[in-house]
Amino acid sequence: MTKQTAPSAEKSVPQSDSVHDKKPDAKKTCADVLNELNGYLAKQNDAMANLLKPCTSCQVNHPGWPVINAPFDAQKLNTGFDGVNGALPDNSIDLNWEAGLGTPNTLPTSWIPAFVYRDNAWLPSPFSNANWISYYADAAHSTNQDVYFRIRFYLNNNVNPAQFALDMDFYADNSVQEIYINGLAQSLNFPSLLPQAPTLPYDHVGFAAGKQVHITLDHDWQACENEVIVHVKSGPGYVGFLAQNATKCYEANIPNLAPVINIAWGDGPCDCLETDDFEVMYLTVCNPFSNVIFKNMSIGRIRVVDSNGNPVPILPDGTDSVAVHPVGPYCFGDIQPYTATNGNCVSRQFVLINRGAKDGKYKIILEGICFDVCAHYDFEACFEFSLCKS
Repeated sequence: MTKQTAPSAEKSVPQSDSVHDKKPDAKKTCADVLNELNGYLAKQNDAMANLLKPCTSCQVNHPGWPVINAPFDAQKLNTGFDGVNGALPDNSIDLNWEAGLGTPNTLPTSWIPAFVYRDNAWLPSPFSNANWISYYADAAHSTNQDVYFRIRFYLNNNVNPAQFALDMDFYADNSVQEIYINGLAQSLNFPSLLPQAPTLPYDHVGFAAGKQVHITLDHDWQACENEVIVHVKSGPGYVGFLAQNATKCYEANIPNLAPVINIAWGDGPCDCLETDDFEVMYLTVCNPFSNVIFKNMSIGRIRVVDSNGNPVPILPDGTDSVAVHPVGPYCFGDIQPYTATNGNCVSRQFVLINRGAKDGKYKIILEGICFDVCAHYDFEACFEFSLCKS
């Protein structure tokens, strides 16, 4: 019989960085634990190699075209992009951009894949995910030419064309005359930027450091198929174009949502506030919306001023002749959505104290009105995948 020996206690045990292996810490808050878990999962996600493609209702007639599913995909439209996260080397073929020869007023009748190439006179690409492209393999030519560069792509139907924007830096040998989005000239939207060099378009040094044009293309996009054409005017002896499209996050058009605030007092319409008086008043906050919650609603302070906004007169003892108690803060919690049966209002009570005050008009100022707006939305997300035969 073979004698079994226990493993050596000194033998190293592989260590795991899984959050499941962390020893519980009683001092950690819920937020601490959540942040730790989020950090761990984010690292695991970064290590994943493949992305599922979002579903689309676009009719994909050109499977090779780039697909923009979010603003973070903008780098797919860079010149000389390698399709992953870097730039193609010189003497290669661009994966998406095409080039063609036209005239000052007409587009090319035919297109070829653009060549990736940088002439030594040009600024090296300042971007790690973009490179220069040209109509010619060596970028060389001998006469003034009008060269057009084109990229076509799909804007997925989950992206709102009205919100889509390309935050674009471009360099050119020699200058960019025009940019067309779906056939529409963008000089109408950016007359101060296009054409780049209206007086000497074939002699401009648009390929030098600091000579780039920065433009945010945010007009004339459409769902599904889109086309960008860049018209470059080039004098002898080289032609080139470099475009880098940075991530342009959407700026949400958030409506100005606010609760309804009222102050009520008195036993009846004939009641009045007197210069020597003590009145209980009710500060009420109502939510008029059926799909919005006003969270953590609070009013920092209540202050009384005269009709011109000045402090109220001071009594001989140094106190205000018109005062409120308490001055604040007033916390209302969450103001839930409105319902037709009972609405939704929350009230708090304060006292207005008048002692030897002057008659006339006064104002109650509510300062530090703070709340978070939480809106409820319902939508679905879809991703598609294919199974390979085992």
